[in-house]
Formats: sequence, C-alpha cells, structure tokens
Amino acid sequence: MTTMHHKQGEGLIVTIDAESIKQAFAANQFEVYYQPQVSLVNQKQMTGAEAFIRLNHPKYGVLTPNLFLEKITDLGLSLELAKVIIDQVIADLTLWEKNGLQMHVSINIETILLKSEQFTTFLINSFQQKNVAPQNLVIEVSQSSDSELEEDLNTGMLALRQAGFKFSLDDFGVNSFSEKVLSKLPIDEIKVHRQITSSIHALEKSRDTVKEALYIADKYGMRAVAVGVETQATADWLLKQNCDTAQGFFFGGPCARQSFYEDFLTNTDNWDCAVEITREKILIVEPDPSLRNLLVESLGERYDVYITENCHEARILFEAFSPNILVVDMVLQDMTGPEFVKEMQSLNHCEFNTIFTTESNDLDVQLEAFEADGLDILTRPISIIELVAKIGRVVSYQKKRLQLQSSVDSAQEIAQQSMKEAAQYGDVVHLFKNMFHCHSELELASEIFKFTEQKQLNCSIQFRNNDVISSYKQDMTMCSPNEINVFELLLQKGRLFDFGSRTIVNDQHVSILVKNMPSSSEEHGRVRDYIAVVIEGLEARYKDLIRKWAMNSVFDKLKELTGELSEMINHKAQDQNDILEKISIELGMSFHTLDMTEEQEAYITSIIENIIKAQDEKNMDAENIAEKISDVTSYLEFTLNDVESELVEKEEEKSSSSGVDLF
Repeated sequence: MTTMHHKQGEGLIVTIDAESIKQAFAANQFEVYYQPQVSLVNQKQMTGAEAFIRLNHPKYGVLTPNLFLEKITDLGLSLELAKVIIDQVIADLTLWEKNGLQMHVSINIETILLKSEQFTTFLINSFQQKNVAPQNLVIEVSQSSDSELEEDLNTGMLALRQAGFKFSLDDFGVNSFSEKVLSKLPIDEIKVHRQITSSIHALEKSRDTVKEALYIADKYGMRAVAVGVETQATADWLLKQNCDTAQGFFFGGPCARQSFYEDFLTNTDNWDCAVEITREKILIVEPDPSLRNLLVESLGERYDVYITENCHEARILFEAFSPNILVVDMVLQDMTGPEFVKEMQSLNHCEFNTIFTTESNDLDVQLEAFEADGLDILTRPISIIELVAKIGRVVSYQKKRLQLQSSVDSAQEIAQQSMKEAAQYGDVVHLFKNMFHCHSELELASEIFKFTEQKQLNCSIQFRNNDVISSYKQDMTMCSPNEINVFELLLQKGRLFDFGSRTIVNDQHVSILVKNMPSSSEEHGRVRDYIAVVIEGLEARYKDLIRKWAMNSVFDKLKELTGELSEMINHKAQDQNDILEKISIELGMSFHTLDMTEEQEAYITSIIENIIKAQDEKNMDAENIAEKISDVTSYLEFTLNDVESELVEKEEEKSSSSGVDLF
C-alpha cells in the first residue's frame, strides 16, 4: 500500500510504505534509466549519460525517486539502493566497453553516503573488481549549504577523487554556493538546474545564473552541463555562451537501459537526437522552495515545467510560454492565487486550466477557487500520485476539448465550403442561362471570359467546327500561333491535363486553357471541378449552334432552289404559251389560204385549244409543286425557331432547379 507522509515545511511528500520498499528490493523492482548528454557543438555526438533510478511498482507503474527515496532513507536502506544502482551501471559500462563504446555515466549520490566509509570502500572495490575505469563515473552532489559541502570535503570526496572518480555539482542556480568554497572542492563539472535553463528566454535572472555558472566553470577548468534543454533556441543560446554540454528532452528523455542502448548507443550513425517535442506546459506558482523542487522532479519528465515563487516572475513566464495548466497556491506573497489567475485570464493570452493548492479545507476557500474557474483544488498534504493523476485528467480534458473544437471548426469549414460551392454553383447556373442566349462563337467566348474574369482566371478558348478552328484569348483577341499549337498538342492529353501552373480542359468541339491555376491544392481542385462543369455546358450549347447552323444552311439552300424552280417554271410556261398562241394566230390567219371547210377549221382550232389547255394544266401542276416546296421551307423555318425557343425555356427551367448537383 502507499502512504502519504507530510513533512513540515515541504507541503507534500508521497512515499511507499516500508513493506512495499522491502518487496521492491526482494523482487528486483528497481531499474536504472539513462538520459543522454550531448555536445552542443556537434548535436549528434553524445558525450555521456545520467543514470536515474526508477521503481517498477506493480500498481502505480514506473515511479520517480521523489516518491520513494525518503522512505528508503528513513529505513536506513540508502546504501542498499546505491549498491543496486552502481551494480547496474558497472554492468552496463562493461557491456558498452565490450562493444567499443567509451562514455561516462553520472549518478546522484546522497550526502549521507559520501560521509560513509563503507560506501566509499564498496564503490572503489566494485570498480576495481569489475576492471572498470573509475573515470567513467561522475558522482553528482547537491547540497543546501556551503557548510555541508565543506563537511563532505573532509569525509569521502577526497578519497573517491584520489581513486579516480569525478564529481559534479548538481542543481546550480537553485542552491546557493560561494565561489570560495567551490574553489576548494574536487569538482569537475557544474550542472545548471532545469528550472533555470527552461526559463532563460523569459527571465533575465535565469540568464545571469547560467552566465555565472559558465564563468566559474571556465575559471576553474570545469565542464558545464545545462539540464532541461527542450528547444533548439535554448541550445543555440547556450552554445553562444560557450556552454559545453546539454541534457534534456530536446535530445532525449530518460529511458530504460535496453532502449537507451538500442536507440542511442548502437545507432550513432543515423541518430539525429535534436528533435523538438510538444509537451503540455505547466506553470507552478509555489512559495515553498522544498515543494518547488519536489514538483519539478515529479513532473519534469512528463511535462515542460516552469516554476517560480512570486507573481512577478509568474507573469513573465506565463506570457513567454503560454502554459496549458497552472498549479497555484491559494495564498501567494503579493496577492491571492485566485486574484493572480483572474489577472492572467484578463490578458486573453492563451487558454489554460487551473489546479489550486491550499492548506485549508474551508468552504469559502473552495468557493473562491470555483469562482476563479479552478478545475480542481487539492488540500495539503497531497499525494504526488494524486496530483499527477489530476494533471493527467486535466490534460485529457483539454485534448477532448481541442478535439471537439476541431470538430466544430471542421463543421464550420465544411459549411463555409458548401456555401462557397453553392455560390460557385449559382455563378455556373447564371453562365449557362446566358450561354443559351448566345448565337455565335464570339458571344459564347464573351460569356465564358466574363465568368473566368469574375473568378480571377486568365483563360483562352478554342472552338472546333469541322475544319474551321477559332481560338480566342481573355481580351477577345485571337490567340497567338504558339498558343494555337498548344491547343492542338494537348487535345490528345485527355479531358483534364495539368502542366505547371496551367490546366487545359478538352471536349469534342471546345477546349478551355486556364493559364493561372491557384497554387493551393484545395483551390486548384475546386477550379478544376467547376471548369470541367463549365466546359460540358459550353460543349452542349456549341453543338446546338452547330446543328442550328447546319439546318439553317440546308434551309437557305432549299429556299434558294425553290425560288429558282418557280422562276424556271414561270419562264418555261410563258414561252410555251407564247408559242402556242402564235401558232393559233398563224393558223387562224392561214385558214383562207388552206381552203378548209368550217368543220376542218373548227377541228384544228379545238386541237390547238386542247393543247394550250393541257399545257396550262401542266404549268399549274409545276406551280403546285413549287408552292408545296415553299410551304415545306416555311414550316422548316418555323420549326427551327420554335425548337430554339423551347431549348432556351427548358434550360432556364433546368438551371433554376436546385436539385442539380454540379459538384
């Protein structure tokens, strides 16, 4: 079982009970994790690693040291845990060396062990027995005062230094050290705390602290390591300040020994460690320094943590990093927690949720937190596991809210797109109406160019009617020979063909060349869609005109032939009548010379009259035929006009219908 242990002045500490600790040792539940340390000059070169101890708890999963170290210390098992860590580190160093990999590993050792002769003896003997160079181990020390460091100097540090082990001063910038004391210590390295590194772009105080660490390191020949590097910008700034080495999630987080070996040690040729990852950002405003350190250690591996004790720095960090979550104490130095949160809300800088912490469980405090839109409030002492779980729920809530917002935005985008397409549909319908009132290629081209100009498109059109080809540009002038050649070449490329920033759409009798297609793939596709629809309407109307022109041509020729036939019949009939009448007159005048009887004269006269009558009847038949042909041509003319009017009316009815989906 887990228990919560509250220590005065620290606000909250979570530990595992004694039985769970003993079970962890018995079941080998402790495991070493490694995080790479990288050269800032060559960010693909790993210079070392830091070892972290983890407890693989059967219920709570992988736990960080702040959740169990205090109980281990209380149980007097610090040396046992140190032995577990050192044995695993020695085994890994031995394996890596066999594979030709030479590197150092840093481990954090408690002060109490550095004062222990038993520990120093164990450490020296372990490295000697396994034949591992002690220079490959860097012992990190972190103290709260100079006096403790001086005491360490008089105990185990010198013995270990003489044996070849190296030392690193951890948490620089959080704990205060005097340069005088540091100059007396066998320190090889200074490590700047992640709390300082993460805020260098926002706080001048943090930048000054880094510069101070680098100055001391350079002065005494130490190596400087910046912990908590999360971005390329931070790495670049540190490099400009001549910082040697960096460590942080930008280069890789702590991972189990096997993953570390596979991902970082055996893949050095292709390893590109510098990758910015997006993590939730937490701003913590907490007056208690012990609790601040605990929260950074507890949350730093999962989130980007920015922490401060006062509202002034909190405002700067808030505006610089736009945190997703605020963890704020109800009582701060210069205002209340809810007052600070309301002030941040008034900035409208970013969306965030707040978890308040408080010493009091009073109803008024709960209501005050609620009025400040607090998503949760935790009363001290608080379980770290509970805090991590609540932050996890807040993160889950935020992700669901973002997903919902994304769905809403997507729906709005679809609605706007539908409205835009509806507007385009209306434009196309209007174009179709106008095209059915066009009776020539020029009129059709003019309507198309009005439409494309409205869409800010620069186009050319080609009409093909048997062997007659007409090509027009946007300004209604004829296309150049080169552009006409392009039409001819691309006619074989299919219905739609893209080339560069241009697209040609072909049909049987017409082609449209768009010469300035949008660069956006979405807008490009939309233009292709409605131009493909436009050319279908243009093709249909142009084919109607071709048929009409053909019928008109037939009608004109038939009408011309009818006139010629009528004229020919009239001329022929008149000539025949003149001849017969002349014969009749000549015969009548010649009867007295022919010496015919009256009966003979009457008979001949009747024959001639019958011939004239028969000829008149033939002339009437021919005229009837000509009249019938004329009636046919008149009916054909009427039918052509009637069909044209009917087509226009039907197309207007079709265009006004909302049931047609052009897209």
